[in-house]
Amino acid sequence: ASGFYSTEEEDITPRLYLLGRSKQVHLEPVMLHAGSLDQGQVFVLVASKNIFVWCGTKVKQLLYL
Repeated sequence: ASGFYSTEEEDITPRLYLLGRSKQVHLEPVMLHAGSLDQGQVFVLVASKNIFVWCGTKVKQLLYL
């Protein structure tokens, strides 16, 4: 009645991705489980409206996005 659109919160399923090492950004989906993490890799967790980056302790250089 007011002319404004109502917005609803989206229910986003958390997802975990492995950040690939190449000249282009490549995200490979992996299982959302602590056992999926590897100390030599970089992972991206998409959860709700937040995005987290996890860098293993053996990662030699950080990729800039």
